[in-house]
Amino acid sequence: MAFQLRPNEKVLLIQRRHWFTIFIEFLWIGLLAVLVPLVILWLQSSSELLSNLFVDWMIVLLLVMYYQLILIISFTFLADYYLDIWIVTDQRLIRIELKSFFNRLVTTMNLDRIQDIKVSTRGFFATLLSYGDIKVQTAGTEADFVFFHTPRPQDTKNVIYKALKEGSSKDTQRPLTK
Repeated sequence: MAFQLRPNEKVLLIQRRHWFTIFIEFLWIGLLAVLVPLVILWLQSSSELLSNLFVDWMIVLLLVMYYQLILIISFTFLADYYLDIWIVTDQRLIRIELKSFFNRLVTTMNLDRIQDIKVSTRGFFATLLSYGDIKVQTAGTEADFVFFHTPRPQDTKNVIYKALKEGSSKDTQRPLTK
């Protein structure tokens, strides 16, 4: 993994974006994979100018290049979905994001820095399938920590609050040293 757990740190939750977000991306790719070649073939068969301009092997070559591009884009979407991970431990929040194929960003936030957690669910499908965004606000000038398209965001918020509560109760139970 791209991060290391601290001593005595326990992972409470590991999440990725909701499956519906990648489904929508692949739906668009599938639509483009079918529609664009059909339009090209229809134009080629209906237009004598295009028919004369492009011979059959040129159309096949263009379609092969087009489908290679579709496969590359599909792989990029799948890698981005699979490698973007949000982890909740009993001490901190960890966000691992794929920025490009050889560039990952790992961001951590200690639980004691949390001021507020907001959950937003926008849209018909997000409400129906129970996914949304979690925005964790911190004290100070740090940027907000956002988990996008999280499955069951209210449950994730409850896990974070429970870890925060248990962490603060451990701090109060710690014996004072002189």
